[in-house]
Amino acid sequence: MDVSMLEQELACNDDHSAQHRDLLGKIRGSEVDSADKLRLGLLYALRYEDSADIGALKRELVNGGVPAAKVQLVDLILQHAGKARRAPGLYGDGSLVSRMAKAASQGLAGVENVYTQHVPLLIHTLSAALKGKLRESAFPGVGAIPTAPPRSIVVFVVGGVTYEEGTKVAEMNSGGIRVVLGGTMVHNSNTFLRELASL
Repeated sequence: MDVSMLEQELACNDDHSAQHRDLLGKIRGSEVDSADKLRLGLLYALRYEDSADIGALKRELVNGGVPAAKVQLVDLILQHAGKARRAPGLYGDGSLVSRMAKAASQGLAGVENVYTQHVPLLIHTLSAALKGKLRESAFPGVGAIPTAPPRSIVVFVVGGVTYEEGTKVAEMNSGGIRVVLGGTMVHNSNTFLRELASL
């Protein structure tokens, strides 16, 4: 549960010093397995790639028992999904999407469930599409631009979707919205890391 809580914190909150301290505790400890250490290291590297010492992170992972071949995934994930390669809005950049993410993470009466804070970017994109508020520059269309928000949406992700995305889309659909989600596969962390390693 501690690993899950730190994963959620890394994905949703910007508290570098506290998260760095927690991360080092997990990496240096013997109670966390190497796969979890690697996953935490990857999330940390993506979140703080501009301000973190990535070399030191990789040394800590190796010293913490993560195989050196797996530690190289840190460089690969930054190369393929780092700040320069991904769309804006993933980590609180002050945009509408990041403000929506913060609002969506609030539970009843402002109480957060730390294990379910994260809302996939796909859900924010779908919400904006259903309200007719997608920027054409970011989401160009073919043909005439519809004047009314869509009543149904089909999403297909080459490279795969996650179980969390599938769950959140199902929750949207239970509210009367029609979204069909598909992908080349449904990823968990192991399948995602295998695909990353194959790059």
